[in-house]
Amino acid sequence: MMQDTILSLGKDSVRHFVDFMMQYIPKETYVKSTSLVINIFDKPVQAAKILEGGPEEDAAAPEDIPESEMTHT
Repeated sequence: MMQDTILSLGKDSVRHFVDFMMQYIPKETYVKSTSLVINIFDKPVQAAKILEGGPEEDAAAPEDIPESEMTHT
């Protein structure tokens, strides 16, 4: 009984951590020059969907991304 509770808490904690970290990992990165790098991020996805192999959306080509949504580093 107690082992099941601890296991459930541990799994939930790891799932939340994965969800949080996945928000900061770009799906694709395009390097146009030393001063222009474009990172493309997915919409936040729950870890369970990722682990189950849920549907993936097509990433937009770099030319289709508005300048305001580009991440420059």
